[in-house]
Amino acid sequence: MHDQGDLYTQKIEVENRNVKAMDEQIQLLKQKVLYQRKHMGGVNAARENQSMIQKQIRILENRLDKALVKFNEALAHNKQLREEIDNLRRERVVFDNIYRKLERELHDKKKQMANIIELSNLAYEQRDAAQMEVAAIEAQNRKEQEDFEQHMAELGRQIERKRSNDRGDSRGGADNGSMTMEDEAKLKTKVNKGAWGIAKEKVAIQVSIEKVQNFEEAFN
Repeated sequence: MHDQGDLYTQKIEVENRNVKAMDEQIQLLKQKVLYQRKHMGGVNAARENQSMIQKQIRILENRLDKALVKFNEALAHNKQLREEIDNLRRERVVFDNIYRKLERELHDKKKQMANIIELSNLAYEQRDAAQMEVAAIEAQNRKEQEDFEQHMAELGRQIERKRSNDRGDSRGGADNGSMTMEDEAKLKTKVNKGAWGIAKEKVAIQVSIEKVQNFEEAFN
């Protein structure tokens, strides 16, 4: 019994040492748990973390909703811009057609202007030629008029001499170089020809003047 008592005593001491070691480990683990709880924010750290995560999720969802609204607005604006671009492209096609048409018309107008300038130059030349012709005809007409007037004056003098001679013949019966009937007929013929020549020249001058006026009207 004494030996068994010693044996149990030894076992009790061993168990006490084991209990003491276990107590020390329990205290160490408690300290570690306490440290971890403090490090994690306390006893309600997990719940607080979950609440924070939910809050962040709501914030991100709100941001996502706002981003989706902006994205939809951007899509609508892009659609409007594409419609405007399509309209501008169609207008550009119309304007290009109008521009090409105007270019063709301008080219035709330039050709017409070149023809008109050429015709106007010809009209200038013809007008100048007609004016020179009129001036020459007028000069010739003045010369012929002067010659005709001189000739008429000479014929008048001859007629006057004939009349004087006729009166002298009737008084004295002498022949002082009086004109015969043939000479008088020739004289009348010359007078008539001169008158017809002057009339023809006047008609020619009038025709030339009308021609110049027609050239000026055509040029205008």
